[in-house]
Amino acid sequence: MSMDKTLWGISFGLPESFGDTGEQWTQGRAVVWKARQFGATIDPPTVFEGEWPNFGWWLGLVDLLCFGLGVDDVPTYLKSQFWGDNNLESPLERFIAQNWGESAAVLELYLMMHPDARVAIHNYVHMSRGTKAENIPALVEIDADTRMLTGSYAGASIQSPREISLAKALVDPEKIRVEYLREPELGDPAHLSSHFSFLWAESPTEIQPNDTVKFTRSGGAILHLESYAGWYGKLHALRRDCESDQDITGNADSVEVSIASLGSIGTFVFDHERNCFVLEGEERAKRTGQTSPRYGFSLTGEMAEALRPWFGVHDSPEDDPLEYVELQIRPEVDLAHSLTYEIRDPGVLNGDWTRVSGQWSSGFVVPDGKHYKRCAAALIEGSHLDFDVPLHQAVLNDSEIHEVSPWALELITNLWDAGGPVRSLFGRLAGLGPDLDVSVDAVDEETHQQIESYIDSLGKFIPPDSDFLIEELLEWREGLFMTAKDMLTAIVEAESHR
Repeated sequence: MSMDKTLWGISFGLPESFGDTGEQWTQGRAVVWKARQFGATIDPPTVFEGEWPNFGWWLGLVDLLCFGLGVDDVPTYLKSQFWGDNNLESPLERFIAQNWGESAAVLELYLMMHPDARVAIHNYVHMSRGTKAENIPALVEIDADTRMLTGSYAGASIQSPREISLAKALVDPEKIRVEYLREPELGDPAHLSSHFSFLWAESPTEIQPNDTVKFTRSGGAILHLESYAGWYGKLHALRRDCESDQDITGNADSVEVSIASLGSIGTFVFDHERNCFVLEGEERAKRTGQTSPRYGFSLTGEMAEALRPWFGVHDSPEDDPLEYVELQIRPEVDLAHSLTYEIRDPGVLNGDWTRVSGQWSSGFVVPDGKHYKRCAAALIEGSHLDFDVPLHQAVLNDSEIHEVSPWALELITNLWDAGGPVRSLFGRLAGLGPDLDVSVDAVDEETHQQIESYIDSLGKFIPPDSDFLIEELLEWREGLFMTAKDMLTAIVEAESHR
């Protein structure tokens, strides 16, 4: 689905009562549903009528996340995903990775910086689901460190003129800097949540006289709607009607949604685990066991299969863990060569994986990837290897092992996937309690020297006039109180500028 600078490249009419106006808003959220059905890669226009940013590109992403994946808190969900992973289990997540990739961090950053928009989207999703006001869950506040870290990811994800132009619908790339990210901003300057919820249009979420429902012999239904506005609420209303009205004999747990002029946008299945509709194939209830019980990251199919007998039986408490993530480091060159995940149980065969090129590969210490090759080269150059054994064994011998605590896994994985050198200090911090004091007067001499050495090394890639990028690390030397989590987060921020 290749597009030029001003046209999406496909032609279809929008419903007269689409519920919104302005092609910069309406076309994007229509196109993404059709492109998803085709499995297409979209090449979106950057502006409309020579002046309007392509807001629909981001609004369409919000629709896919909230209505297709069942997400209610968009920035928190986006923060938990690695969109460069080609092995995502979910078909819709793969489509999102294919089209937005890491630039999804732009949307994540916007909603972190504008909590009013975040809350409005969250509340509209729950209103559409039929959640009673008193039962809508409270959102957890997002801290400044998380905003600044997300800003680094967002800035790194928009490099080309096209990516920058698309991002400008939500954020000014010039403002993705520490001084702008410390405090959130009032309101929703892009009007994203207002258009998402059809604030300025009549958009009932109950079935209307011109809407029709056909129940199928297979046990599902087809819902024909005259308007896109409010369709997700109507989907839930149909199911509630079927449950409460004894005169309705059809089943509305699986519903194909068709909208005038657009046609079908997909079949949606009620996910009983989350109590909402999602696209068919995205039901979490069917995919129970796809998340690590101890660490919370998305498991590969092999990992999930190996852990399946223990789900619901062994919840990996910290005093008796089943899963371990470890950094394998050669202290002679202060470099990690492997990040490994292991299921330790006699009943699990082939229960080892190694992080290589942004994904988990089967096997213990797989001899591949930037980190392994960098470490091996440094060991060879320094004459630290025993060549009486195979190279793979020689690299592994005498490795220092640092267990990664669950709180630190996302930070360590981000460092690892970024590809820069991973040092012993990072492993040492990742093994500590998140709230442990690592201020200059609280750490032992070895840790003190490691931190000093790391801060000194930052001058190799942080320009002299950019000390604000590593402000907290520099203030550590002056006695700034920092926990292990604070320190590791500051390191991830510094490394994002390498």
